[in-house]
Amino acid sequence: MTDPRLPDFEVRADATRVTTAARWNTGLMIAAALLLLAAAGGIVAMAVTGFGSWFTFALMAVFALLCVFVLVTARSRTRMLRLLSGQGGDGVLRADHDGIRLPGLGEIAWEELVFVCVTNDRARAARGGRVPVFGWAGRAAIKAGNGTILCELAVRDGEALRRRALTADAASRVTLYPRWPDGLRRGTVPLLLDAVYDELDTQAVVTMLFAQAKQRGIAHALFEQLPAAMRWKGPYLDDVIAGALPR
Repeated sequence: MTDPRLPDFEVRADATRVTTAARWNTGLMIAAALLLLAAAGGIVAMAVTGFGSWFTFALMAVFALLCVFVLVTARSRTRMLRLLSGQGGDGVLRADHDGIRLPGLGEIAWEELVFVCVTNDRARAARGGRVPVFGWAGRAAIKAGNGTILCELAVRDGEALRRRALTADAASRVTLYPRWPDGLRRGTVPLLLDAVYDELDTQAVVTMLFAQAKQRGIAHALFEQLPAAMRWKGPYLDDVIAGALPR
């Protein structure tokens, strides 16, 4: 069979989206850090003065944990966005006959891919955005770069991809799974497409990836809900799950 050829493909991160996400992310981190300090100070003050009940202590502790959660997720989101926006590079995602090159991670050959999974989470995000109080937090997260179109690239050897990643931050975004009988650990790379690309470029990237996956016999799927996507991915990432499925 003739090996499919791919005309050179390029798409550049939207500078406005990247800058806006970075600004909101920084703002959330600063606000969370200040509130965490205030919560910690309040807990110490209550402990010293004896003021406040156990319920007040518990409430302050939960609030402090929420602040820590915001800080951790903001940091993780920053690393994830850099996979596509790059750090000091040109911010261009490229694909050709050999594979795909992520500006913040490096080259992934087509033959390395196990699957391409895209989850369109816009409907759930829109519903969540209408919930009082919590809806504001969801909208803020989206402005900070928490995209609603998640594209996951799974590779056979996640450890090898980590080793050749351009930066330590990029390597940390390659999630590793249990070792298979072949000695390799599968790995996934999460790409928040609509956080850095406009609608047309997001569609172009998904179309290109699915077309290449279809031509090369790589598993690929589009989902509207995260639970369904997780069930589909499991057997490709964990041989225990794969072995438990009926033949």
